[in-house]
Amino acid sequence: MSRDKGCLVSAIVIVVVAILVGVGVELYTDVAWFDSLGFASLFWTRLGAKWLLFIAAWVVSSAVLIANWLLAAAWRAAGR
Repeated sequence: MSRDKGCLVSAIVIVVVAILVGVGVELYTDVAWFDSLGFASLFWTRLGAKWLLFIAAWVVSSAVLIANWLLAAAWRAAGR
């Protein structure tokens, strides 16, 4: 591996680790705050609902994009 690729990989790893640490700290403080108020289960329900909605939106948008791609490929094959 060349020196430039090593530097690029190192920079990417540092950025990813920094993002994960930031997300982890934010998640920990939210959990601690909700737990101190006695609402930890509410926090986990909220977090689960956010992820469920994210996944549902991702599935729907992926289905629309795939359908559009297949339609465009069919039209191209038909010569339109």
